[in-house]
Amino acid sequence: MPDPRIELQSKYLPPNRYANFGPSLKSIRIRGFRGINDLMVDFQYPITAISGLNGAGKSTVGQLCLGGYRKPPTVTGIKRFYVRDFFPASAADPNPFGPGSSVVFEYNTTDINNPQTLTVARANTEWSGYKRQPERSCYYIGFTIYIPKVEQRDLSVYRGSQLALGVQRPIADAVRQRVGRILGQQYDAMHFQGITHGQRQGELGIALRFGAQYSENRLC
Repeated sequence: MPDPRIELQSKYLPPNRYANFGPSLKSIRIRGFRGINDLMVDFQYPITAISGLNGAGKSTVGQLCLGGYRKPPTVTGIKRFYVRDFFPASAADPNPFGPGSSVVFEYNTTDINNPQTLTVARANTEWSGYKRQPERSCYYIGFTIYIPKVEQRDLSVYRGSQLALGVQRPIADAVRQRVGRILGQQYDAMHFQGITHGQRQGELGIALRFGAQYSENRLC
């Protein structure tokens, strides 16, 4: 009986890749997002698994990959993903990326020696570079007990630019230490930041480490 793993890997060999998978991602280079200063990921296999400790950047890599494609115009029922969907700037979290942050996507083409290269970078207050992206249906599925706010369509993400800050509520040191053990790294201080948008109110967990401030939208 043929081994499906060998068959799949054969289809993904560089001379066969475009014919079988179209303009799939060949590589992605990430600069200045969360804790990732400069990272190159080369996709050498049709299925890629990323493992690591909490806060290592696994979600960041996956989320940015989703921003590498346009949604086919004939497809309904799914959304197109942008960098802003996962890295919202707000009054409580003004710097989820650096001033020189960028993502460089490489796509497979019919010529294995000449991939298509496209850069998405910050231009003033918006991200630019999406127009030449290939089309592909992309899906984001989160597997977790605690649902991140980006998956809840929380106001801290989707109304981030219009938030007003309210009262801060301190988090006890014992709780901070437990959170640090779970996430795999300790933080200098933590508190809950009250946020409002119109009649809606909520709270956002804030952590401080090495002089930088991170909201819970950026911790993992």
